[in-house]
Amino acid sequence: MAVTHLPAGSTRWYRQPGIALAAAAGGWAGLLLVLAFVLPVESDNQGVPIKGAPGWTSYPKRPLVHVNGLSVLWIVAIPLITCLLVGGLLVLHQRSGWAPAWMLSITLSAILVLAGVVGTVTILVGILVIPSGVLLVCACLASRLPRA
Repeated sequence: MAVTHLPAGSTRWYRQPGIALAAAAGGWAGLLLVLAFVLPVESDNQGVPIKGAPGWTSYPKRPLVHVNGLSVLWIVAIPLITCLLVGGLLVLHQRSGWAPAWMLSITLSAILVLAGVVGTVTILVGILVIPSGVLLVCACLASRLPRA
């Protein structure tokens, strides 16, 4: 498969489908940071007595930041950081044709998908990471398509 790269002085790198997919992955990953503040997914083990049911306790779900503090944002930001790295590597690959940039970008994307799968098994929040990883894999594959 012949891969044509953009000329060194081209400014149209942002119109490439791979970059658009990487930007979509970054948008989803950025949304995860917002969801960490508002989406109730984790119980903080502080039971609330249920009215009318003596002896029964409810454990309401709370957002990640409420339960774990702001330090949890470093973990939630990993998909966004990965998107920025992969997007930068794809731009580097498309502008210069440097093959290791593409290999590193597809590797980081696959690791993000695997981390989402493992995160789904250990905590249910991991499933929210998978779309970013899949979009990044698609971005890497789209960046290798020959251009007309």
